[in-house]
Amino acid sequence: MEWKSQEKQRKTAPSLLSICVQFICAKMREKRGNLLRFSEIELTNDSRNLLFLNEFSLGSVDNCTLENVLENDLVQLNLNECVGIDDQSIEFIVKKCGNTLKTLSLNDCSGITDIGLKDLCIPSLTKLDLNGCNRMGSQGMKSLVQNCPNLNELDLSECYFIDDDAIYHLLQSKSLIILTLADCFRVKFTFEDVQNFEREKVEKSPLKSLCMRHTFITDESVRMITQICSDLRILDLSWCNKLTDLSSIYIAEKKYSNLFALNVWGWNKLTDVGVQNFCKSLPKLSSLTISECNGITDQSIISIIAMSPLVSSLNLWGCTSLSPASIQLLLRHTSAIQSLGLSFCHQINDSALQGLATKLPSLKSLQFESCRNLTDETLKTLGSTTIQSINLRRCTSITSFGVWECVQRCTSLTNLNLAFVSLDVETLENLSKLPIMNQLKLLDLSGQKNLCDLRLAQFFENESLCETLNVFKMDESLNVTNEGFSHLLQSCEALTTISLCFCTQLSDDAFQSLGRENHSQITSVSIGGCGGFTNKTISKISSSCPKLKEFVLAWNKKITDDEISKLAQSCPNLKTVNLSYCDLVTDAGIKELLLQCKNLKKLDAGFCPLIEAPKLLGPSEKCSSLQSVRLACKLTGAEQHHFETEIKKNCPFVVVETTSS
Repeated sequence: MEWKSQEKQRKTAPSLLSICVQFICAKMREKRGNLLRFSEIELTNDSRNLLFLNEFSLGSVDNCTLENVLENDLVQLNLNECVGIDDQSIEFIVKKCGNTLKTLSLNDCSGITDIGLKDLCIPSLTKLDLNGCNRMGSQGMKSLVQNCPNLNELDLSECYFIDDDAIYHLLQSKSLIILTLADCFRVKFTFEDVQNFEREKVEKSPLKSLCMRHTFITDESVRMITQICSDLRILDLSWCNKLTDLSSIYIAEKKYSNLFALNVWGWNKLTDVGVQNFCKSLPKLSSLTISECNGITDQSIISIIAMSPLVSSLNLWGCTSLSPASIQLLLRHTSAIQSLGLSFCHQINDSALQGLATKLPSLKSLQFESCRNLTDETLKTLGSTTIQSINLRRCTSITSFGVWECVQRCTSLTNLNLAFVSLDVETLENLSKLPIMNQLKLLDLSGQKNLCDLRLAQFFENESLCETLNVFKMDESLNVTNEGFSHLLQSCEALTTISLCFCTQLSDDAFQSLGRENHSQITSVSIGGCGGFTNKTISKISSSCPKLKEFVLAWNKKITDDEISKLAQSCPNLKTVNLSYCDLVTDAGIKELLLQCKNLKKLDAGFCPLIEAPKLLGPSEKCSSLQSVRLACKLTGAEQHHFETEIKKNCPFVVVETTSS
């Protein structure tokens, strides 16, 4: 079977212009020390655009690029994951686009500080993404409010120096309506530490959407939010696990008349009383997420039914106390639901979902992961032209028959998760021929015992699938070889996420098709448990995927410090790295990760016997964003306590876990 047609090869062959562009960009990178300039060369707009896009695709945009090829008077500019962007870059942006720019995205450009924000004077700017720019604080926010008077939307997720003083300045903006503060651990939203705090300056904040996901706020913080933000429409308090039913009382007393979306995922202390408070006091609430709130029972479902005419999105992920009878009652009274999440609700069975398709005619998303009591009886009636996303991961009682009966009727499907659902050869073949393969963005075939090179080829001979698929996972696919996966890589140039954990037949040749030209957009690679990979594969990934954010390499006995160091230098945007059980990795390799990857959040080097934890204290100063670290440790009790105390001085929010070596 020919994997890629000659027509496809012709379509993807680089043009003469693109070859010239790549050559010029290579020369730019060679001469950055002397700042190569094009001021005397007349470049067309198309040429400038191609030069810029080429550098952006490699994460290589820096001041040289901005000065030479950035177009004037842009309305939108995306510089996400370009680590060469710094305070001086802001000067170039303002100089060329200061009168026209409306949207600026600087996600993970950690070289920007308060100094750069002081120069960011763009009156036309309405949307700014600073997610992961973790060197900014109160002064930067004060400058932002003064310099960008029309700013409507601001994302400060993972900006670890943002505190209440910074929020105090932002809330004085007359235009800011959307504010995202996820993982801003210094934010308390009580303003106790703010000098000269004047409540009247912030009480009329026009804020409509507030995200405080995964912060350390308390019930007192929620009380203050309700006093200052009087007209919220969207409120995300997920993973704020200090919050209790008292917060629900404050929200209920405020009686937000226009709030339509509330997320309280992970409130361990929330009870049925809290859910009742939300449902009774928020007349327009239509989207509710109460996942992993273990204190809620069937009584909460009764409260939700009371506001049933409005509910369009309901996520009950991990609410293990809910009975089948309560879900059946819910479906009978909530016909407007478009998104339903019941993953890990272990009691859910066929009787709970009887008549689901007819009761919820507008359904778009179904999440049933690990609902092991669901069978084909439910699935065979579920197929609908409105459904866009289905997650059946580890629904082990479902068979090929149920999957086929459902999926063949879901003509709008874009996300399909069939991980560890046992599918026979015929069903895999039939699925690969369905028209939905022309539009899928996510496909998870992990744990499919009948998935082999031939079956994989049948899926990816579809050129449309190769052009649209962003996320592909096939963990524990024991019959796929290097040839099969290499051909897949050669065909799929839109992939951002690849997961191949415990695919034991794969080795270095599997990644021979990986290349910077076609795969520079990949941000996540998981190859843990694939013992055949050596330094050669890590080198290939490092050189081909400059925007890599997540890398899983656990259980590898061949990888050494040299390649881990190269990985750190080539992929400075890494946020999650798992090297557990990598026997040859020492503290030298881990040091390089801490020094080069300034946005690193999670580092797992558990059960790596050659790592000496105390040697990591110095390098950890460069990685204040670290939230979770697991290390093999030979220290005594007192020594370990000293290590944990010292590393928290450098990384104040880190949780340290130690393992045996």
